Amino acid sequence: MVNYFMAHNDLIQIGDRLVQERLIQQVELDQSLRQLGGAASSADDLLNNLESRNLLTTWQASRIKKNEWDELVLGNFKLMYQNASGSFARVFRAGALEDGHMVGVKVLRSRWAQERKHIEDFHREAQLGMTLMHENIVPIYDHGTKSCPSGDIHYLVMEFVEGGNLRDFIQIRQQLSALETMQYALGIAEGLKAALAMGFTHRDLKLTNVLMSSKGVPKLVDFGLAGSDDESHHQRAVEYATIEKSTGASQNDPRSDLFFLGVILYELLSGQPPYSRTNDIMERKQVSRYRNIRPIEQVAPHVPQAVHGVISRLLSFAPEGRYQSADELICSLQQLIPSLEEGQASPATEETSFEQSSGSTISHAQPTDLEQKLPTVLCVEHRVKHQNVLREYLSKRGFRPLMVGDTSRALNRLKSNNVPDCIVFFGESIDEDIVNAFSVASDHSKQSPLAVVAVLSKEQNELKSRLKKTSSSRVLLSPITLRDLRKEVHLALQHAHQDSTELDSIVS
Repeated sequence: MVNYFMAHNDLIQIGDRLVQERLIQQVELDQSLRQLGGAASSADDLLNNLESRNLLTTWQASRIKKNEWDELVLGNFKLMYQNASGSFARVFRAGALEDGHMVGVKVLRSRWAQERKHIEDFHREAQLGMTLMHENIVPIYDHGTKSCPSGDIHYLVMEFVEGGNLRDFIQIRQQLSALETMQYALGIAEGLKAALAMGFTHRDLKLTNVLMSSKGVPKLVDFGLAGSDDESHHQRAVEYATIEKSTGASQNDPRSDLFFLGVILYELLSGQPPYSRTNDIMERKQVSRYRNIRPIEQVAPHVPQAVHGVISRLLSFAPEGRYQSADELICSLQQLIPSLEEGQASPATEETSFEQSSGSTISHAQPTDLEQKLPTVLCVEHRVKHQNVLREYLSKRGFRPLMVGDTSRALNRLKSNNVPDCIVFFGESIDEDIVNAFSVASDHSKQSPLAVVAVLSKEQNELKSRLKKTSSSRVLLSPITLRDLRKEVHLALQHAHQDSTELDSIVS
């Protein structure tokens, strides 16, 4: 093929093609041509200018220089750069031509685009994804085919998730805390439950098929092997096929997804996979690989016993020994997570180590008499780094800090017997949920002592007027220091105590 760029090294022709392909607008081209100012300028100069103005990415410019225009625009989206790559497809970050909002575009590799079955499977995945609408599932918006001289290009358009997949996540973090792991487990289980409610199991659950949003929300992706009860045939990953054949489970058993959720959680907790990774098909078909997993208690002895129990049950080789549904797992996690948040779940080695050091049998995790007298501050903040900073700062300054990741669980806490003394909502973490949450908490403070604090980001300044304030509530606008926050929490607690005293005197 004649290289268009090399054979026609004319900036006008290249510029016209860029506008024709909708990669840039005519006004943007005109501005670049004026800046270049001279017939001596080349097409290479034009591309460098557009790249320096962030109108083209380096990836786009390199494709144009190779005369590879076909994949630059698919449907109503222009591809910006390749974000991930697999044997079956590649995923690109792309921008909508109309408003520039970011999406992910998954493109079937050309070697599979010659086979009808693979094409049908690819578009089937897209159609399925367009029906699976849930917070913990990556939504698919559209799919299509672009006809090109070199062959058809098959693609689907989905949400672009900023945080990457769990494999990338764990490579950076090495291993996660029991609390964080169980919180992610809950999100993944919620996604599996939602898919099953619509008649589908995942069939290929693994670290790379769980994406992490910038807000720490796990999202299931790649339902390409998803199975449903009304299908005459089911596709299975090699791992699924091996354990199902060996245990006599059906080819669409929802408990298989739960086993491989256990595999994911095992690695998040311990920093190592339960079995070695390999591309060798015969190794992946070895039953002993899945039956003889080293117990989580041995590789992560620091983890609370209750968490060990969850992982061990998920990884039961016999399906009857696992949780029997995602819903059953969710119920278990909802009971476990609050105890992890408050540090009340006992580590497996806690009693021994504590007795060896002091001879006492009192649990480390239970609050001491002093801690029970400290004011409890519940922070609604999902970002783990922020949680750690808040926990360390507040605990050193006379508070008993608790952390939750979403408003619904925080507000449910107000209905329990363990109502905190103060609740702090971080707007940058929970977005506009802060308006309703602050209102509900403020209403609660009229009936019982509760200090309520909201910390708004700069972008949320307009929300300040919508927050329903009481004498025991405070609204802060970022940027603030931790000292500022502590001061306002103290003031809010004082007013909450005064209001409670006044209420008691009126009632009496």
